[in-house]
Amino acid sequence: MSNSCIAAAAAMLAVAACAESPPAQPPSNVPTISQREIGPTVSRMVCEHQSVCGQIGPGQTHESVAACISETEEDIADAVDIEDCPAGASMVRVNACLDDIKNESCPVDDDVRGVAACDDTVMCIRPEEAPLLDPELRGRTRRSR
Repeated sequence: MSNSCIAAAAAMLAVAACAESPPAQPPSNVPTISQREIGPTVSRMVCEHQSVCGQIGPGQTHESVAACISETEEDIADAVDIEDCPAGASMVRVNACLDDIKNESCPVDDDVRGVAACDDTVMCIRPEEAPLLDPELRGRTRRSR
């Protein structure tokens, strides 16, 4: 057999081997936070930071951190548009949001709309990430606007 025939046969075997081997599988799970947990999680960080800034207590907007969370949770959920996060959010990106809130200078506002990392377009699970999710979360990715 000539060298060119051997090379051609080897190339065909290599192509066949590649076609038969399964594609690399992505991780079966990406760390996520559920849609219903986004508001309370972000609200808790806002309120804890307000407490550090001396904005919580008698005579302040919120009497306690617990009262702050209870009073701001729904508004914060609306501010980050959690309705656009049916599959939840990436925990890594939620943590970036929380870090940005924690690093805000005092005084801290209840409104997180100015914190870019907290925007739903940043935090929500994206459609292209759906194959990485648990099967029960697939198909419930961020809605298109």
